[in-house]
Amino acid sequence: MKRLMLFALVAGLFLALLGCGDSNRTEPQVFVTDILSNKAFDGDIEVTQTSTIFTQGADTIFVGIDPVSLSESRAFLDFSLSTVPSNAVINSATLSIFINSIEFRGALGAVPIRIDLISYDPARLVESDFFRTPALSTTIQPPIGPADVQNDVTVDITPLIIEAQRLGLPALQLRLVAENLSTAAGLVAIDERSFAPLLTVEYF
Repeated sequence: MKRLMLFALVAGLFLALLGCGDSNRTEPQVFVTDILSNKAFDGDIEVTQTSTIFTQGADTIFVGIDPVSLSESRAFLDFSLSTVPSNAVINSATLSIFINSIEFRGALGAVPIRIDLISYDPARLVESDFFRTPALSTTIQPPIGPADVQNDVTVDITPLIIEAQRLGLPALQLRLVAENLSTAAGLVAIDERSFAPLLTVEYF
């Protein structure tokens, strides 16, 4: 009987100590910030057979292959990182873009798009930005298709913002590029007016 009472006493003491340990545990506070792209610094570069066209501050930016002229456009996005502390631990980051339309070449298909982390002068796009080697890249999966028109497309870009933070960049600057040009099926129009590109960062 004494052994049973001693066992019950020890078990109760152990559970009490365990409960105290849980109550003293502190979880890191998680913060979430939404950052709209800077329309004035966003833009696209279109390369035709005879010229290069630069556009910034427009209501729509383009990425892909024009189905008529077969020119290629690459889109550029700029997000200030001033609201994300430089010593923050990034838990996740997503990019959301609203697809206004897609002009397809031939039969309906899909447009495979790569997202590059680059640095460019936000005040003025130049031709070298079109070809600049990225620090890191990811892809939009699945490729953008007809079902995405008039909808948001959200993609995980956590590795890109972690790299931007490591490099000490004041802004997250992204270039959207159509991949596999032989099979890229069209030109994607991204909204900049009603549904601006959105960067959502979760950190602690």
